Amino acid sequence: MFTKSLFAFFAFMLPIICNGQIVDIKLTCDLSLTNRAKNGVIEREKQTEIFEVYQNANSVSIVATSVNGNLGSVSTTRITSTISTNNFSNTNKWSVKNVDKTGYADSTVETSITIDRNSGQIFYYQNFRNGDLITEGQGTCKKIDTTKKLF
Repeated sequence: MFTKSLFAFFAFMLPIICNGQIVDIKLTCDLSLTNRAKNGVIEREKQTEIFEVYQNANSVSIVATSVNGNLGSVSTTRITSTISTNNFSNTNKWSVKNVDKTGYADSTVETSITIDRNSGQIFYYQNFRNGDLITEGQGTCKKIDTTKKLF
């Protein structure tokens, strides 16, 4: 799972760096997640994730950056593995859905992240390999003040 997230992180960061986008906001989000495996096993967990949101006039990217490594990222910037991307963002929310090819034959990963910019609510959904593992979650996010440094 770590390798998949690491790949997703670099796959989304490369177009962002190349296009000269800047971090609009950095968030820490407390999520309650439910993982449903195809064999019926259900696991619930709480997780704190750091997301960086990049935005310009042409694209929106929500990148999971924590070392936990089990949450995907989304972007309207297409990469070679992207099958489709949908941007439902507006002035009140960031909302992006991606469908990407995985490294396995004829399988996909569908990831959707919505963050309400007024309430801080986050909604996360990922369908990995056509239903092998479905992860759903929600929680709240807070802005990380990057102007204050401890050191």
